[in-house]
Amino acid sequence: METNYYTIKVYQQRDGSREIRTLLLDHLIHSEVDPEDSSYLHYKHEHIQMEFLWAARRGIRSRALVVGGGRLHFPRYAMEMLPETRMDVVEIDPV
Repeated sequence: METNYYTIKVYQQRDGSREIRTLLLDHLIHSEVDPEDSSYLHYKHEHIQMEFLWAARRGIRSRALVVGGGRLHFPRYAMEMLPETRMDVVEIDPV
């Protein structure tokens, strides 16, 4: 699909027993998710971001700003794991 911002492609592949969906924006992999397992985080930086949110919890409600929503997998995962977190997501492409 063509938008004002990207050429968007989504394809599926198998990784062992997982069915992985990959989001490409202008031929670059933007995210990989397992639609059957919301706890699957593909990228190491997503695990590190979660560690920051866990650490920030010490007696206060965590806040996070995600710039670029993509498939919104990380914000959904973070909100599922830490529902008290305040999460804002900024995405300019409505598609």
